[in-house]
Amino acid sequence: MERHQKGLLATYTKTTLKVIAVLFVAGTCIMWGWNTLAVDLANLEPISFRHALAFELSVIALFILQGFFVRLAVNMLQSPFGQGDS
Repeated sequence: MERHQKGLLATYTKTTLKVIAVLFVAGTCIMWGWNTLAVDLANLEPISFRHALAFELSVIALFILQGFFVRLAVNMLQSPFGQGDS
């Protein structure tokens, strides 16, 4: 049992580190893209890393909410007025 828990902890640790790495790299790419294109071409204000990370997390949240509402709509279409088959 103890060995299984250590294996799960290692798996969760690796997954968490991968997610953090993806967020960091994607945030850096968003910041670089904005500061390179928007600032130079459109004379807009540059952004910092925290703004890029906040934008990235808000886009992720919107995709999660979209999936939730699509699933909710499909379930409502399958069973009218939220009533089951009972």
